[in-house]
Amino acid sequence: MDIEEDIKTIRSKLTGNKKKDIDMLFSAVDKYSKRPYSKEIYLQITELLSEITKDCDPKSMALVSRYILRQSTAKYEKNLYKIRELITKKQLEEALKLADILDTEVTNSIDETSNGCKEPIVFRHYFSAMEERLSSKYFFTENPVNLPFDYLSLLSLKGQALYYSRRPEEALDTVRKAFEFDPVSVDIAFLLADIDCGMGNWISYKMDIEKAVRFLFKEEDYNRYFFYMEQYYEKYLGDKKTGDILEKFAMDLRKPHLKIKSLDPQTRDFFISQGIHLDLSPEVIETAFNEAKRCFFEKDKRGYEYFSDILLNFREPSEVDFYLNDGAVLKQKSKEKK
Repeated sequence: MDIEEDIKTIRSKLTGNKKKDIDMLFSAVDKYSKRPYSKEIYLQITELLSEITKDCDPKSMALVSRYILRQSTAKYEKNLYKIRELITKKQLEEALKLADILDTEVTNSIDETSNGCKEPIVFRHYFSAMEERLSSKYFFTENPVNLPFDYLSLLSLKGQALYYSRRPEEALDTVRKAFEFDPVSVDIAFLLADIDCGMGNWISYKMDIEKAVRFLFKEEDYNRYFFYMEQYYEKYLGDKKTGDILEKFAMDLRKPHLKIKSLDPQTRDFFISQGIHLDLSPEVIETAFNEAKRCFFEKDKRGYEYFSDILLNFREPSEVDFYLNDGAVLKQKSKEKK
């Protein structure tokens, strides 16, 4: 088999039915992925997809484009899952090979989009509305474009595979690249900390977890922070006693605001004296309050619940009500008590 013959076979299967042809072309990408010239075939298939859409009227073009995007995203997610499996099975060479192919596809797509725009654009990808709000406020950029696929997970998986393959410097460069697309990602900061810990880069490790704690807002990430601090005290400073205190605090199953409230004064003062963060950062608290309040006035119930739930993990319910409703709820409760 050669590339000309394969392309001829693919073209012969085109029917004129756009949906069927798109499905066939995506299947062909998988079918011919083992060929030594698979990248060339992929480019030819991309051109065929463009041919399918070029004669569409605007309405049909929008529908076909959305369908192609759904199919592309589904295939992309399938390959991400495959990379995870390969890493779990310690088939690192195969994992890196697939990760490199995906990375090249994404990079080419980003370059094509950037080159086709007159104004410079910045690409972003977020896992939550809170991440998006934090990034837009503290890392504001003109003309941000949200990627339709999860590039962060690809870079994270590729970084892990490189690290396990004993290529730590490449792993660090790959994971740091993810911050270009989500500068407030707690997961990326913690992953960098894992790599720096393995390399014995303790100053960088401390910087990684300080970046993570600045933007964390999830209960599980809050607990993770104390596990990372425990590692810092035990492995780097050799202070097992403090490590044990941090581990016990991290494993406390109560909500963070109840854990903080129940701390004995001596431990609380010790944490504060050591610069260990007990509360969320002011940036996160301010953003959550402002967004919840905005959703409240705009009658966005889902958004209001999302942002107020973040606050309720770290603040008393009465305090949240007071700030979000200008004290109305708290005043009403006071009247009821009288």
